Amino acid sequence: MTDLIELINVATAFSFVFLCLTPLLLALAMVIREWRDVLIQWAPWAALPALLVAIIWMENSGQSFYFTWGLLGAEFGLDGSRRVFLGVTALLWLITGLFARIFMAQDKRLHQFFIFFLLSMAGNLGVIIAQDIISFYTFFALMSFSAYGLVIYRRYEDETVLQAGRIYLSFVIAGEMLLFAALLLMAHVAMVEGEPVFNLRKIAEAMVKSAEYQDIIIAFVLVGFGIKAGLFLFHVSLPITYQGLPVAAAMVMGGAMLHTGVLGWVQFLPLGQFDAPMWGSLLLLLGIVAVFYGVLVGLMQTQAQAVLAYSSISQIGLVVIMLGLGWHSAGNWGILQALLFTFLLHHTLTKGALFFGYGLLQIEMTKKQRLILLFSLAIPALMIVGAPLTTGIFIKTELKQIIAHHSVIGFDFLPLALSLSTITSSLLLLHFLRLASRLEMKTTIDFSLKSVLWIIWGIWLLGLLLAAIWLQSRSISLLSDTVLMESAVMLMIALLVFVLFLFLQKKYFISLRLEIPAGDIFWFIRYLSIKLGLNLFAIGQVFYAKWQVLWQNVLLSLQKVSILPTICLTYVEQRLLAWPVAGFLLLFLGLALWMAQFLSYQ
Repeated sequence: MTDLIELINVATAFSFVFLCLTPLLLALAMVIREWRDVLIQWAPWAALPALLVAIIWMENSGQSFYFTWGLLGAEFGLDGSRRVFLGVTALLWLITGLFARIFMAQDKRLHQFFIFFLLSMAGNLGVIIAQDIISFYTFFALMSFSAYGLVIYRRYEDETVLQAGRIYLSFVIAGEMLLFAALLLMAHVAMVEGEPVFNLRKIAEAMVKSAEYQDIIIAFVLVGFGIKAGLFLFHVSLPITYQGLPVAAAMVMGGAMLHTGVLGWVQFLPLGQFDAPMWGSLLLLLGIVAVFYGVLVGLMQTQAQAVLAYSSISQIGLVVIMLGLGWHSAGNWGILQALLFTFLLHHTLTKGALFFGYGLLQIEMTKKQRLILLFSLAIPALMIVGAPLTTGIFIKTELKQIIAHHSVIGFDFLPLALSLSTITSSLLLLHFLRLASRLEMKTTIDFSLKSVLWIIWGIWLLGLLLAAIWLQSRSISLLSDTVLMESAVMLMIALLVFVLFLFLQKKYFISLRLEIPAGDIFWFIRYLSIKLGLNLFAIGQVFYAKWQVLWQNVLLSLQKVSILPTICLTYVEQRLLAWPVAGFLLLFLGLALWMAQFLSYQ
């Protein structure tokens, strides 16, 4: 029996290492020119080992498997929630790889795309299984920096992509610096008998026992991972980046890599360990603002991928609300965590489907096929907004019930806000569908390959529908007729508002839209910084000019003062040379000498 357990542990260790090494080795091997054509065909299947690991260990959902290796004792493991998350993430990477291989088949630089694609995949999958801070940080950095190659991939077709890449890299570096500082503080707090501890669970326990650096660590972790996850106020790199991405890159960045930031929050923050009302209230406020702010700015975008980026920012607001509730009521974190992972799975599949469908719209097809595709694209959109009988309505309803049972003072409006978010999210995704319908068909693909993409699309939609049915069967008591009716009414209101807007725009030729560039706050701050810098420069020039005049006057005065003794001596000398003065002085000197002699005789 002992030998069997050891064999299982060795097999588990090998499978964990293999699922990370497979994409890494393929990426390195693709550097060899002679191997590229073959490796490009195999590149999408690099995610298959991770998918198999998730399926094989699904039977052991009540256990976690850990093993240590390396100089610092790196730890990898999976529990029930992360096992499912690993499987869904690996499936998305596999589908995206197949899409890229078919959709970008004519691209001569496809091997460059797949090198960064595979490196990012290795980092993404490694983050999910990492159980110590060093491994987690290493894989997270690998994923983030490798994604830069995907961000700037279209630099030859679009010059603005390079600017987006610089902005993305700047935010990545800032986030990595904050996380590195947080990890050092964590290791310091969790030291046992002078030895640092790297296990994530032990560090979370140590943070509860010691209040030293607690708030600083929480702030650094929130912002560091928030840059990747799209936390409000630190979200600006997402829409700037997404609008210039290849569709295949946008699928994994918006559907998989985005959620590693959320996973980082769950792994590193001491959620469920103690109540922190201050942090809870702050996160609730940021979350509810993000839900509506993302929609408001997204409606002012003219590029479909930027709209989906703002949709993600709005949806991540729901995650931030869950984190805030967890810190207001630590005892409910177990329920909230399960709901959070359900949301991540839901958002990964639905947002990935929207990007996949958006890519299909760029392929040449008949008008009938295009119309069918547009209508089918509404299925994942309806799931995101929380339409009746979808996965989205289950998540929102469950969240409302948690809020109702554990209300937070000052946030009694949260259930109403979540209901209204159905209207706003619907408007945003209707705007996306409108922009997508105008997309030009620029890509030509062979009929057989096009059929493969259509088959994948059909299976994907069927899987989403089956997931919704399965989830509904497990939550019949949760979704009452009132809940379903409320959701339907919200959708009808959104549809009426959108149709009314289109009618007014067409009938009276008016435009009620304002345009805000993707990145919103970033450009505003940049504008203020430039204005402030120019004003400070102008003020400095004025002061410098005045200072120069003042300094010249001072130098002139000092020069005049310095020659004053010379002028005085010259004047005295000239006066002494005059005969009347010289004669008077000689007479006075002679008189003085006579008086001195006379007095000496007395």
